[in-house]
Amino acid sequence: MNKSKPIRLVIVDDHEVVRIGLCAVLNLTPGMKVVGQGGRMEEAKTLCCRLKPDLVLLDIRLPDLIPA
Repeated sequence: MNKSKPIRLVIVDDHEVVRIGLCAVLNLTPGMKVVGQGGRMEEAKTLCCRLKPDLVLLDIRLPDLIPA
């Protein structure tokens, strides 16, 4: 990991309290920075296209997630 460049994360979960908690913990973690968050799959797609995160933390039980 490059110490001068943190891992950029997007968090996607339909429960706002979960997103808030994860953001709080992850933003305090050295080397990590939450750059975006959303509650639906459409938001996730938009955020990822716009922000180009290194990592997406995605709730696999989103109500609007299309099963594989």
